[in-house]
Amino acid sequence: MKYKVSLIIFTLGISAITFGQADSLGRSKKVNLYSKKGVYILPEKGEIAIGIDAVPFFYYLGGIFSQNHASTPSFTYGNDFGGATGIYAKYMLQADLAIRANFRGDFVSFTDIYVVPQSTLTYDPLAPQFVNDEVTTKTNLVHLGFGLEKLRGNSRVQGKYGAEIIFGYNKIDRSYNYGNSITNEFNRPETFDNVYYNGAERIINDYIDKGLYVGLRGLLGVEFFIGPKISIGGEFGYSFVYQWSQNRITEYQYWNGSTQQVSTVIREADNLGYDDFGLSIDQLDGSINLFLYF
Repeated sequence: MKYKVSLIIFTLGISAITFGQADSLGRSKKVNLYSKKGVYILPEKGEIAIGIDAVPFFYYLGGIFSQNHASTPSFTYGNDFGGATGIYAKYMLQADLAIRANFRGDFVSFTDIYVVPQSTLTYDPLAPQFVNDEVTTKTNLVHLGFGLEKLRGNSRVQGKYGAEIIFGYNKIDRSYNYGNSITNEFNRPETFDNVYYNGAERIINDYIDKGLYVGLRGLLGVEFFIGPKISIGGEFGYSFVYQWSQNRITEYQYWNGSTQQVSTVIREADNLGYDDFGLSIDQLDGSINLFLYF
């Protein structure tokens, strides 16, 4: 009898040790989460994850069962901390611990062209001549995030929490290129309707916005593994951020009578910049992301 009791205790002890261990890939052996083909479902040590937006796939599935019909889903990036589109990735240090990074970069430039009458001292109404005014707008926006993420759970539903450092930069400026030059005869030559004159000064560069932010963000979310290495998830974040923006700066050109040439002047608007600290919560729009591990 004592031999049987000792054997039972020994067996239970071995079982407890085995169930509490993790294998070489950092996987907990408490739960046997494998697919029918023997593929482990949850993340493993050394894997990389890429996040994309899952909303197009939900629209696709919803369209199948509706009269609106289903359009082909397209891959787009998930949402960053401020609800703006970006790309993010994770590297699994352990099965439940990851380094995470996210990036968003928008670099947009477009030019509007306006046709205006040419300024001339010998205007011919029967053969009018025209020139082009061009307005180029450039927008640069960069967001970076880098931190750690911890997963928690023994099933397909994994809670997650963590923190990351965030940094962002934005710049918007607009430049003007006119077909009619400023001369002694034409101090205020013909331009398109939307151009801004300040007396005899004509705008040539408008630095509308330039700023940055840096801070620390805590995050809390969940991932549900719908299949091996595939999960749907979302997260909320709370950020402590320092933000800075300069005043709006505008550059003008005008005809300088004393030098008999075109001169420029730079003017800075007052009270349009800011410099502050703040706390803010994000992702209240309920975005849903799809994660792919490989």
